[in-house]
This record gives sequence, structure tokens and C-alpha cells, in this order.
Amino acid sequence: MRNLATSTMNNKLMKSTNKTFIFQYDPYFSPKRMFGEFKEAINGKKYIQPENVMVANDLAVIHSIIGKARLKIFACIKEYQPNTIRKLSSLLHRDYTNVWRDCQVLANCGIIKLERQGSETKPTILYEQIVLDFSVSSKRVSIEKPTITRLAVKA
Repeated sequence: MRNLATSTMNNKLMKSTNKTFIFQYDPYFSPKRMFGEFKEAINGKKYIQPENVMVANDLAVIHSIIGKARLKIFACIKEYQPNTIRKLSSLLHRDYTNVWRDCQVLANCGIIKLERQGSETKPTILYEQIVLDFSVSSKRVSIEKPTITRLAVKA
């Protein structure tokens, strides 16, 4: 299991080569460790994790971000490629406001892109699949406050 802080890299090449978005569970992930590793990355001692990986130390945090409803939104966008969020909400038989809110969360995670087209917004997937990575380690699990972090690093 890799021990790197979650970071966002402004690298279009990575976006075109990584077809999988990964939610990674790491019970040892903490802000203290993340900032230490981020400092090492700045000094050239460590590689920064790609933008298609998000790490959390609590399964509840992962579930709150990518629950069943948001996975259905992702799958529906992938399969039907709706031109608007209104059309997406119709395909899902869900209220527009709730679908809009869920799309905002997915867009903030970098899983989908929302493009304004006049008065409407078009959702587009940025990845072919979403993977939940629950690697098993022999280390002893420490109890810490749930954390999920993504840092923006501009090249």
C-alpha cells in the first residue's frame, strides 16, 4: 500500500491516461502525515499521488462522498450521456435539486465535469470507472479523527 498524501496535480496528461478514479481507504492517513509527505514531495524526495486517487482514514467519509445515489448518477451519465442535469434527473426519476447537489459533489471530487451550456449544465464523466481500494495491512490501526484531504498543487 502506498503511503502518499492525496494531492491534485494540474497535469492534463494524467487525466487522459488514468481511466479509473480510486477511493483509497488508509486507516493510518492523518493530516500530520499528509503535510509531512507533502513537504517531502516539494523537496523532491517523494512523488505526489495523482489526481485520480482520494485517500481517507474512515470508511464513513468515503461512503458520504460516494454513496449509492452518486454511483447511480455516475453510471447514468456514463451510459446515457445526458445533455443536461435536468435530463439526468429525469432518467434517474429523482428531484432536480438533489441531483444537482450530488453532481456538484462529484464535480468537486474531479469525477465528473459540469459545463454550462446557456441556461443548462451538461454533466460529463472524466473516468471510466470508480474503484474502492481497501488494501489490508498488518499494521495496528490507530484511532484518529476521520480525515479526507486533497491539496491543489500547480505545476
